[in-house]
Amino acid sequence: MPSLIALLIAGLIAPTAQSDRLEAAERALAWIATSQTDAGWIPSLGSPEPRQSWLWDQALALLVLGHTHPEAAGLLVDAVVEAQNADGSFPACVDPDTGLAMVAEPHVGSTGLMAFALSRYGSWLADEAAAEAARAAADWLAERQGADGSVSSSTLANIGAWWGLVSTGFGAEARKLSLYLTGKPYERSDYWFLPEPGNRTLVCDVNTMASLLLSANRQYAMAAAALIQVRSYLFIRGVNGQPGIGISGPVGVWYEGTAQYVAAEGLDAGMFVRTLLDAQNADGSVPHSDRRVSQGLSWHTRAPSLSATVWLAFALEGHPFSLTGEERRALTRQGRSLGRQVGQGHPSTEQAEGEYDP
Repeated sequence: MPSLIALLIAGLIAPTAQSDRLEAAERALAWIATSQTDAGWIPSLGSPEPRQSWLWDQALALLVLGHTHPEAAGLLVDAVVEAQNADGSFPACVDPDTGLAMVAEPHVGSTGLMAFALSRYGSWLADEAAAEAARAAADWLAERQGADGSVSSSTLANIGAWWGLVSTGFGAEARKLSLYLTGKPYERSDYWFLPEPGNRTLVCDVNTMASLLLSANRQYAMAAAALIQVRSYLFIRGVNGQPGIGISGPVGVWYEGTAQYVAAEGLDAGMFVRTLLDAQNADGSVPHSDRRVSQGLSWHTRAPSLSATVWLAFALEGHPFSLTGEERRALTRQGRSLGRQVGQGHPSTEQAEGEYDP
């Protein structure tokens, strides 16, 4: 994410607006913390949508609260650890007021992203319970990794799994998964990532999240290309005429995806900052979209969105999706012996190897 100073130098924001951005980030963080229930969870969407806490959103919240609101982060970690299944996975969704599972079936991507968030939190605060929960989740992911390196048929779920694996010491598994991601689900002729192999729909968060993973791996050209496709095909003017990014087409401005695009340093990222600031509600929250509509993959609501609000904070203050020196060294060691580990049959080894530079 470009710093505020970098944006100032580039002339993408006015000098007088710097304080507005800092205040917006603070209000977003305050809203996230004050939305927490007594049970420790944070509703994924505000009224009038159902009260649900999806684990993917909770992981994002933990990544930002761990640095800014340690008490709220601690309560969330306690709730997450209590909800963890015996096999290390997590239910996909819980009731924010009781912590009881609403969607009990584990989700690969959410378990992976939560493992990443718990691992980072455990490192920041020397919390062994969080670190142990992260390792248990990563064990569950590693057990499900296929011969081709994938953990799920969903590209976004595999991206979440990669962060969980790489942050918990599973360097070999993370390396194989990254090679899978730059192979089978990657549309090389169009430079974008498919939501799953065979599905050629361009989906915003699949490509913004893939770009963050690629940037962490120093695959900058592929990361930039995926973002350019998002900018080219998912750009939309909102109901008030401001520029934004849609989920999978020009149905409505998806503020979470727009903030992801800014955080990932997409082309013309500065142009979308004002859109995000103007969309922010007085209480600090950010709505899911600028309209309520359902069309194809694009489902939109005006309700406050936890994930959109977290991504606004990431866009304004920087995101956590990077590797530590130890994680990078582990990937490098695995890369040197990859041929012996994977063999000649891997569908993407030859193509992706030259592009991977940990």
